[in-house]
Amino acid sequence: MLPATQRDAMVDQMMQSIMSTMIASIKGQPEIASALEQPKVEAVFNRFLDRQRQLASDQLKAEMPGMLTAMSRAYARRFTTPQLAELHAFFDTPTGQLYARESSGILSDPDIVEWQRNLMTKSFARYPDEIKALVNELENALAEPVEEPKA
Repeated sequence: MLPATQRDAMVDQMMQSIMSTMIASIKGQPEIASALEQPKVEAVFNRFLDRQRQLASDQLKAEMPGMLTAMSRAYARRFTTPQLAELHAFFDTPTGQLYARESSGILSDPDIVEWQRNLMTKSFARYPDEIKALVNELENALAEPVEEPKA
């Protein structure tokens, strides 16, 4: 298992990667990009993003013990005791230690960041239509009389 300081560094690296991709996708939306051309709007938006980044990182670090407990149980359900011993032995090797340190950083690899950015851009592009469909469906549902349950 990694020391807490290394885990915290991994969390920070992972959050930075995820947030950077998400922020780039948000800023790529025409309405947002247009609003951000105003320096005051950009300053407020950047402060908001900094707060969100810090809050998400702090929350993930605070919840880490619970996640580790949940992961321990999940691994115990999927692997036998001898298999877990083999995994433990692997993570005691230099390659295992390197893998443990670097695996979360893979998310910040340029190829993966580009893939995530494209995925989020496509996802955000469909949101306006999806929101319209949701609003229409809700309006229709609320316009219909509520059926009384039959006894």
